[in-house]
Amino acid sequence: MTVFVTLFCTILSDMRAALGAFMANRDRSQAVVWLGTRAYSPVQTPPTTPPIPMEILTLAWTRLGRMTQRLRHLYERWRSN
Repeated sequence: MTVFVTLFCTILSDMRAALGAFMANRDRSQAVVWLGTRAYSPVQTPPTTPPIPMEILTLAWTRLGRMTQRLRHLYERWRSN
């Protein structure tokens, strides 16, 4: 593949991996604060922005994977012509 396609696919794959790691860490209990491998119960919950629904994160993760596949497929079609 060309350098552009390879780099762009790498960027999309890295974004997908980062989103997957974020989703895996988000499954932990909201009533517990994790610092490394230790869990602490917060005394008072600080005000935060509403969390992004897991469905939206899953859709974004799936979309990034499909974008990578489509880019590779388009490049292979272009290369074969």
